Amino acid sequence: MRPPNTPSPAAPTPFLTGLWYRAYLWVLQSTVTYGVGFVRWVRPLPASQRPALIKRYPVRPKLKNRVFIPPSHKAGELLPLYIDVHGGGFALCHPYFDDEFCAHFANTYNILVVSLDYSKAPAFPFPVPVDDLEATIDAVLRDDSLPIDKNRVAIGGFSAGGNLAVAAVQAPSLQGRIHGLVPWYPVVEWVTTAPEKLMTRAYRSKDDVDMLKTTGPIFNWGYIKAGEELTNPRLSVCFAEKNVLPKWIFVVGAEYDMLCAEAKDMIMHFADLDDAARKEGEYEFEKGTYKWRMLRGVTHGYNQVPAKGADEEIRLKRIEESYAEAGEWLFRGPFAK
Repeated sequence: MRPPNTPSPAAPTPFLTGLWYRAYLWVLQSTVTYGVGFVRWVRPLPASQRPALIKRYPVRPKLKNRVFIPPSHKAGELLPLYIDVHGGGFALCHPYFDDEFCAHFANTYNILVVSLDYSKAPAFPFPVPVDDLEATIDAVLRDDSLPIDKNRVAIGGFSAGGNLAVAAVQAPSLQGRIHGLVPWYPVVEWVTTAPEKLMTRAYRSKDDVDMLKTTGPIFNWGYIKAGEELTNPRLSVCFAEKNVLPKWIFVVGAEYDMLCAEAKDMIMHFADLDDAARKEGEYEFEKGTYKWRMLRGVTHGYNQVPAKGADEEIRLKRIEESYAEAGEWLFRGPFAK
């Protein structure tokens, strides 16, 4: 996957549209933050799903990072490290939104999980969140108070977090220190327009609507400044060179997601699949250190957003399957001794 031969700067947004987007994001940020906060206050997670530590690092003292240490950990034992980057369109949510996932991964696989925070758009557009993560990841890997096996380190993220994970690991300061990468239903490029992406999406029925159809352009406006070059590999991460990424990459897509096609194209490009292999591996393939899985019957945010009726049973099954598959892959690949 190569960037276009001509520059692709982000187009400016009309003034009134920008005002509307800003107001919409402010309301959405407030609703999500206080709404989920209230639910957590009324129904707190059990102790087994809460972090052992909350850490700040001098490089980004305002950001709170959540550390999950499995109860099975023994003093002096070094653990594989999985770094989690939460989603939310670069503008929403906080690390605690991923507490259940992080606790499950830590407790099931006896690994250390660190869930990172980053500055949010529109107050802090690209590249601020990427720079935040680069600095914080470096600080985590230098933190001798954490029981990290530095030969077994992986990073992953959901949606926007998947993009940010791929962007951050390209930093020269992190080269050779991150061994695995797991982007879950990520956005990987902005050169293709939203209407074009919607045309590639699978649909269950003519009434089926992608959850990003309305919010996607608003999130894009908040994160990408007018004039920003869209082919920048720290932004459209599908254009990154393979030699600056971890050796092991597992991309997880959701079938009914307008971002699924671009994620699939990215991992197929990294794996150097020919046309026949691309057709055969549409739903899944594994070639060397590269792996792809398209989860059937679920939408963007499947592990966070409840579904209705029979779709909820499918969603819960896909959560269980995908978490187990990622855990197994990590120990065959980047966490293998």
